[in-house]
Amino acid sequence: PLQGMRITDFYREVVRKGTRLEIPQDDLQCPMALRNLISACWADQPSDRPSCAHIVAELTRMLKYCPRYA
Repeated sequence: PLQGMRITDFYREVVRKGTRLEIPQDDLQCPMALRNLISACWADQPSDRPSCAHIVAELTRMLKYCPRYA
């Protein structure tokens, strides 16, 4: 949806308006834990976003329980 957008339009949509891509609600496409992590990373306030260490720990934990990607 944002592909091919001019940088000025991208800036307006993402930075100024806070537009985000839709997160799939189907657990087979995007498990709830991953949806929650993505949403946390998109928090308006940087101080409300998870640290890189937390993101890595969460992704590592998720992969442990997802045998097809292990």
